[in-house]
Amino acid sequence: MKLVPQSAQPSPDGATPILDIRNVSLHFDEGRAKAVNGVDLRIAEGEFVAIDGPSGSGKSSLLNLIGALDVPTCGEIYFRGQPYSGIADMALFRSRHIGFVFQTFNLIPTLSALENVMIPVLGHSWSAARQRSKAASLLSGMGLADRLHCFPATLSGGERQRVAIARSMINDPGLILADEPTGSLDSVNAQQVLELLIGSREERQITLVMVTHDRSISARADRVIHMHDGRNESLGEGG
Repeated sequence: MKLVPQSAQPSPDGATPILDIRNVSLHFDEGRAKAVNGVDLRIAEGEFVAIDGPSGSGKSSLLNLIGALDVPTCGEIYFRGQPYSGIADMALFRSRHIGFVFQTFNLIPTLSALENVMIPVLGHSWSAARQRSKAASLLSGMGLADRLHCFPATLSGGERQRVAIARSMINDPGLILADEPTGSLDSVNAQQVLELLIGSREERQITLVMVTHDRSISARADRVIHMHDGRNESLGEGG
């Protein structure tokens, strides 16, 4: 899918941001419940942004809007200048430009690690051999070369999350959205997963937006966005 730049506002350095979020809200119950309430935010290409805040503040709801998993009640989101409202096939757009990493891994239990990583490219123009080769290479880079044909139930939590990270990268996305990716892991596995995400982001020049409650993770970010009652404020570099 080729994106046609529209009217997104440039960053201070003159470059079009990868994400330009303008007055975006997500309301439920006929407007009485405001999960996201008038968020304005610009994120630069290659930036690592952490989103924190108390439970119910709108962190995951904002991430779902950025990932086009939910449609805003009002406002607009631009990806490299293209408004989400102008994208005809949002599923195709997501599969080509956005990678997702969830706290609960979201792996299909009846598929092997290799097959789970291949899911985003099934039905694409890639040959089966290319799909398998790319998935195997990503898993090997995650330290899972000997676990390609294992099913999720036989993997540790840290291994499952590494499979999920590999899956998020198979399409070489410009943007990865991670929702509490270390939240269900012990401290050792959490640190390993964090290093893999940050290292892959730097190596591949990917924009990373991560919801987290962990201050040690926020301290690694270029910028922290604090959510409260559906609204946002930037806390500057490194929290």
